[in-house]
Amino acid sequence: MLKLTRLSAWLMLFGAIGLEICGLSLLKVFEGNGTLGKALLIVLMNLSYFLMSLTLRQIAVGVAYATWEIVGGIGVLLVSFVFFDPILSTQQYFGIVIGFAGIICIILGEEHSEASEDIASNHTADKIQNAPKEATKSASGGAK
Repeated sequence: MLKLTRLSAWLMLFGAIGLEICGLSLLKVFEGNGTLGKALLIVLMNLSYFLMSLTLRQIAVGVAYATWEIVGGIGVLLVSFVFFDPILSTQQYFGIVIGFAGIICIILGEEHSEASEDIASNHTADKIQNAPKEATKSASGGAK
């Protein structure tokens, strides 16, 4: 099983966000050719979800998902400003700023302790090591 550091988990999360931004932006680029745009979206979003699943080994699901959604949304918005000229109201700009401030608060509020990370990794290792024993017990009807 792949052992991730916190840094590599965050890098994978931002990779997942980048793939999401590319997929959604390419939908607009290939607007005339809906099939190609949708195919690219499916491939890139599947890769994004795969990387997201790997990040959950080191980052809490709530923090990872909130980061993925808000940073991804802001990224799509930035791409649309550069390439597609969106028209937004003052309220919409204000909402974007609030969302960005919120994700900073969520990330900074995540607690990390070495003990909890060690417990989680040891628990996972114990489950993997005991899986063959449990399968043998259930196959033999629980006999010792």
